[in-house]
Amino acid sequence: MVPADRERPAHALCGAGGRLAVAAGRGALGLAVALGRFRWAASAGRPGGNGWRPRARPEKNRDVTDSWMLDELAHAGPEHLDAAAVLGFDRKQGYPDAGPDLDALAALGLGPSSRVVDLGAGTGQFAIPAAARFGQVTAVDVSPAMLAALREKAAAAGLANLDCVHAGFLGYSHAGPPADGVYTRNALHQIPDFFKALALHRIAGMLRPGGVLRLRDLVFDFEPGQASETFAGWFAAAAADPAEGYTAGDYAEHIRTEFSTYRWLLEPMLAVAGFEIVSVEFERRLYGAYTCVRRLP
Repeated sequence: MVPADRERPAHALCGAGGRLAVAAGRGALGLAVALGRFRWAASAGRPGGNGWRPRARPEKNRDVTDSWMLDELAHAGPEHLDAAAVLGFDRKQGYPDAGPDLDALAALGLGPSSRVVDLGAGTGQFAIPAAARFGQVTAVDVSPAMLAALREKAAAAGLANLDCVHAGFLGYSHAGPPADGVYTRNALHQIPDFFKALALHRIAGMLRPGGVLRLRDLVFDFEPGQASETFAGWFAAAAADPAEGYTAGDYAEHIRTEFSTYRWLLEPMLAVAGFEIVSVEFERRLYGAYTCVRRLP
């Protein structure tokens, strides 16, 4: 699980950044990206790790049994496992608005009877408003502390159509009819690229044909030689107070210890998993918002 996009309290990912719309029929997009045929637009954002440290080593995720499989609980980020840190999580994120993401799903046909899975749901910043708009929401997170906060919010809101599941991208087993939509925000970067590809494959498998994936994350929309310049601008806009937002030190730790990837690596993964990219929005070359549709068989 990961924090939401924020440099300042008023920061919103879908702001004035450049927009790139990609026609759903362009199945060769991923390969073209891998060959470097595109130059990308602008983006902005904020990352994951910070200085929190757990008091004890987290228990191993028992849901994943293959010996080679990643233990997502160990990669969740200590601040997402610490109950005290979770208390200030929403404030530090800046209370991101779920409205644009709900609208993106609704624009592709999701409505009051739709089933939606929120992977890396955190404290429910998307799952809670989604449950008020869609028929059934399953909120999945690897952090017990996050799920406890989410359950408390759901109970206070009286939501009977929201289920909480303790699992990660690689351990969640979808039950019942296929999902109409899957949402994930700032969580996929917690796992390395090999496992990102597996996660996207699993997401495609839980969606009905034509189902929608809405993916937001810190994705690098620049070439390697532009990293220092891009990060310098990002750090300059960071929060000074770690209680109020993510600091330059938080950003640097994210880059060193977490697994944000390049746009030209992520998009081929989406294509191989069976997704067509319908639209892409970037801010300051750091944050991407993808709307994807699972291809028909």
